[in-house]
Amino acid sequence: RTHKTDWTHSLVFHLIDVAQVVLALWDRALPDSTRGYFVRTLQMDQESARKWLGFIAALHDLGKACPPFQGSYPPGRQALASALSFPDTGNVRTPHGWVSAYALRELLPRRLGMARSVARQIAYAVGGHHGVFPSAHALNELGPARRGGQDWEAVRRDLFEALAELFGVRDLPPWPSDTADTPAFWTLLAGLVCFADWIGSIEEYFFRLDAPDLPAYAGRAYNQAVAALEQLDWTGYTPPTGVPDFSSLFGFSPRPLQEEAIKLAPRLTTPALVIVEAPTGEGKTEAALFLADAWLHRARQRGIYVAMPTQATSNQMLGRVRRYLEHRFTRGDANLLLLHGNAAWAKERDEVRLSAIDEEGESTVVAQSWFEVNKKRGLLAPFAVGTVDQALLSVLQTKHFFVRLFGLSHKTVIFDEVHAYDTYMSTLLQHLLRWLAAMETTVILLSATLPSQTRRELVKAYTGRNSADLQAGQNLDSSMPYPAITWATAEGEEVVPLETSSTSARTLALEWHASPPESWLPQLREALDDDGCVAIICNTVARAQELYGLLENEHLVPDEDLILFHARFPFAWRQEIEEQVLRRFGPDTPDRPKRAIVVATQVIEQSL
Repeated sequence: RTHKTDWTHSLVFHLIDVAQVVLALWDRALPDSTRGYFVRTLQMDQESARKWLGFIAALHDLGKACPPFQGSYPPGRQALASALSFPDTGNVRTPHGWVSAYALRELLPRRLGMARSVARQIAYAVGGHHGVFPSAHALNELGPARRGGQDWEAVRRDLFEALAELFGVRDLPPWPSDTADTPAFWTLLAGLVCFADWIGSIEEYFFRLDAPDLPAYAGRAYNQAVAALEQLDWTGYTPPTGVPDFSSLFGFSPRPLQEEAIKLAPRLTTPALVIVEAPTGEGKTEAALFLADAWLHRARQRGIYVAMPTQATSNQMLGRVRRYLEHRFTRGDANLLLLHGNAAWAKERDEVRLSAIDEEGESTVVAQSWFEVNKKRGLLAPFAVGTVDQALLSVLQTKHFFVRLFGLSHKTVIFDEVHAYDTYMSTLLQHLLRWLAAMETTVILLSATLPSQTRRELVKAYTGRNSADLQAGQNLDSSMPYPAITWATAEGEEVVPLETSSTSARTLALEWHASPPESWLPQLREALDDDGCVAIICNTVARAQELYGLLENEHLVPDEDLILFHARFPFAWRQEIEEQVLRRFGPDTPDRPKRAIVVATQVIEQSL
């Protein structure tokens, strides 16, 4: 590997670099839940699993020992030309990860006696570390000119043997053959290797290292890997200990729904799906955070991701999660990110970043830039709030989808406003639930209400079974109580009926009016004679703009109290409008006007 200037980094050293990052992650960063998953799947002790994973990660770039890659650096090609052939491959692209996969399909069975079914899965997992898994067809299309002839095969074999000796894999328990049919495991392995490769490729940490032999180099590379993880804040987080008091965690006494969550928390000792259905204002978010906190300290999980339906709701939720983390963590080890397409311009994100620059050193919540530079890395951070698409991308055919899944694994993922999902999003959510269940990730779904069919489908997606009679004597159908908490684990399901607080008791009057404004403007004018605030929700932006223009001419309220709110405003303008609406119409606001009209699209109910 070459630097922009005049020096190179040996391939075998880079392979060791990435392996040492995996070992450092195992020792310093991966929580008990993740390490335990690998140990159980590999059916061996922790130290053996650690060494096997480090060895497999080292093999990821074995394919760089091929003519196209080595020939791309003229001085290197000149130095190697006397011993190795460089056939003309034309302009045909040869991804080195594919050459790695091609080589490992044979090297692992022949040199280590590994089952071919397992060797293929390892080959595909590490061969896709640049974002896309190679297909069998693509590997078979790699002719001798692209992968190199017997001379290059000998080089790759020598590298393989040097690494096998360094990690002592022949003295370890054999890799079990029944892992071949565990897709979740291979996905997590691919995410771990890819992440380690990103760290191991940071030039300032590794590229000037040298040593007289490979064992000595491995020791130096391990120290650099630990230093890199510490500076990137991957070693600061440890799961909290002890069960917190709800009031001290959130600053207020629990409501009826939250009381039930407090009772439920000690019962959920394994990964679970929890569905909370209750009206707005009952405290679903704090109940979810309390349950997630219980899993953090009991299951030693990696963190929490809160998935919101829109960017605006993500921005608002960031502050609530930040306050929870500030109460829960006493040191600066809670790394909180905001993840969505416009996160870089969100004021709420800047507040988290600025709070980390605390003259008194009292801030416990920080936003680390390395995780934010590349949007694919965000879910690797222990704590994040963002849009739901950031999670759903992990089950779409996108580059590095397996890194996103690795980031979500062994966490608690909270999906808010699930009732707002359309058919497409609901289908993706069910697909994601299957993966998260396989990766021992707890999921909490928050919703005002859910159709009985949707509820059944969500439980089936997570548990893999049709819902049987519940312990409470209920089925997941229309006869269920409301509000309620439904939870499901590998062992079964149960429904917990909830009481509602007095704040949810209200009377709504519904009246039908024809669409033309002339049919309802007189009633609106009459209602505003006694003052009041009005929200007009339209199905399209064009309709909202039309009604806003009409109401401007009617002069029903002062000009500054007539507000147009939709999603097509430039981001900065929309953010200002959101802040204005929240400031003037939010709960307990002192600035609520006597008379005002907000003309909006559905963004007002999904974003605020």
